Amino acid sequence: MYEAVILAGGFGTRLNEITNGLPKPLMDINGEPLLFRLIKNLEAQNCRRIILSLHYCADQIINRINSEMTCNCEIDFIVEPEPLGTGGALKLAAVNVQSHFFLALNGDTFADIDFNQMIASYVPEMVLIGCTNVDDCKRYGKILIDDQGFIKKFEEKGSSGPGLINCGTYILPTEFMKSLPKKKFSLEENFFQKTNIILKSFITSERFIDIGIPEDYYFAQEYLK
Repeated sequence: MYEAVILAGGFGTRLNEITNGLPKPLMDINGEPLLFRLIKNLEAQNCRRIILSLHYCADQIINRINSEMTCNCEIDFIVEPEPLGTGGALKLAAVNVQSHFFLALNGDTFADIDFNQMIASYVPEMVLIGCTNVDDCKRYGKILIDDQGFIKKFEEKGSSGPGLINCGTYILPTEFMKSLPKKKFSLEENFFQKTNIILKSFITSERFIDIGIPEDYYFAQEYLK
């Protein structure tokens, strides 16, 4: 049993042409919002409590969850007073986490990760990052690891070709996240590349989907039946 934070506060600007103002996590995937799928996947994998970190259209997401979502695990909401970036949002959410660590994931991606196995691989006082290999890293940037899976380097977006990428799924130490001095920052750009904390990969061979652009949203309709 564990706690999870879903980051679902983004504006979804790259999907504006098809969202009509609807927040990305509520985008329909074959008759069901992606966010509902993420919650059900967590519940099926023994999550006991989910914290939704919200900002854009927060009231709309809260109302949909409260009126339409049937879930046995506890769901709580945190609304960012202003956009805080992925790092700032997780720092804010960590204040409400009751465990020594928590699982974090993005509300606009779906990764076929065995969360229980990932948690079993976690060592306290480090960050575990869910990763997968893709045919082209251009959109995501590339992660370089050593032979034990520890992360050596993050390469910037733009380099094409196959490689290992960040799935946007993490296990984070709660007290460490709460202690970070900055209020607003990117976990990926301002924290991972500058911190001294140990970063290790957890590699999955399953499919990773990011609905951040229209072509991937349409692909998700085919993949997530």
